Amino acid sequence: MTFIVSTVSRFLALFGLVMAAGTGSPLRAETLPMLPPLNPEPTGLTIPGKFVWSDLFAEDIDGAKRFYSSLLGWTWRTFGSGVDEYHIAYTDDRPIAGLVYREARAESGAEAGWIVYASAADPGALEARVAAAGGRMLVSPIEVPYRGTHAVYRDGEGALFGVLHSSTGDPGDYRAEYGEWVWTHLFSRDVRAAADFYSELLGYESLDIETTAEPNDFVLASGGHARAGIGAIGPDAPEGARPAWVGFLRVANVDAAAGLVEELGGSVLMLRDLNTFEGRVAVVADAAGATFGLISLNLEAVWDNREERQ
Repeated sequence: MTFIVSTVSRFLALFGLVMAAGTGSPLRAETLPMLPPLNPEPTGLTIPGKFVWSDLFAEDIDGAKRFYSSLLGWTWRTFGSGVDEYHIAYTDDRPIAGLVYREARAESGAEAGWIVYASAADPGALEARVAAAGGRMLVSPIEVPYRGTHAVYRDGEGALFGVLHSSTGDPGDYRAEYGEWVWTHLFSRDVRAAADFYSELLGYESLDIETTAEPNDFVLASGGHARAGIGAIGPDAPEGARPAWVGFLRVANVDAAAGLVEELGGSVLMLRDLNTFEGRVAVVADAAGATFGLISLNLEAVWDNREERQ
């Protein structure tokens, strides 16, 4: 089995940047409105550990929409009304991410934050294993008609992550287009323990990648593909940095996108070259402080066995 392990994961482990803004407990277990399925047509796929969705929690909903529409060309549709409103970002009619209202909290240090969701057959069944590792369930499983069931956890180091069982199966392993999520990375204080924990929890094969950094970083793989990376929080991390999952979006030009982030009121935390694949990477924060990444790279060289989306 050939694993697609890119230099992206090695590089990200070295720069040591992590979402410094606190996230608190951003979710409330409320009944969400009826949402469209994750896939317009059922895929029949079950890919445990594949990151299949992302939600942004923010107080300024209109501001968040303007920011990401201007930066990535996302369009938005709103489902439900009042306190039950849920907003979905699209690119070329493909759903990319959700947007949910969360009241800003003075102690968190940020007004907004992203949560990534990995595929799991039974989101609620993970609670005991998370608790045994020092974490806890923040949002108990919520079943949303047509969408599926999701839950949110905090791991033993404090990093938030979600799990989702899609009612229409998991999305296939297509090559990411511009404006879509292309990589997910966990920044950790104990990368080996984190790799063991998530491998056991979500069924990954953990690959130890040799680098000059100590300790080594890891790639979490399943189904013949790299699903995520784990890297150490380095000494050059921002003050107050703590373990966190960070999603990265594919863009055509990282420098141009990073410049636009600043024009839109956000900030650039890191901007560097990748070692190979003609790549460049940035970690940025939006105007409300939600941290995410930007990557440009030659996907033909990295994911040569992934299909084009039809």
